[in-house]
Amino acid sequence: MQHDLELDEEFKPKIRVKLLDSSIELIALFTTPYDQIIKNRTEIYLTFMDTITKHKDIEIAYPHMQIVR
Repeated sequence: MQHDLELDEEFKPKIRVKLLDSSIELIALFTTPYDQIIKNRTEIYLTFMDTITKHKDIEIAYPHMQIVR
């Protein structure tokens, strides 16, 4: 999804990071034509997942509970 188009600052993609109790939330803000929202969002998610799976030192946590008796 790389384009040579120069965008005004307000339309450039932005990444926001939130530190939560047990996770880090990454929020991607981007401008896209209405009829391409789902396609572009999916492409971003798939690219993210492909990238982190190439790095063996990155693990994705998932919610779980351990009960010790």
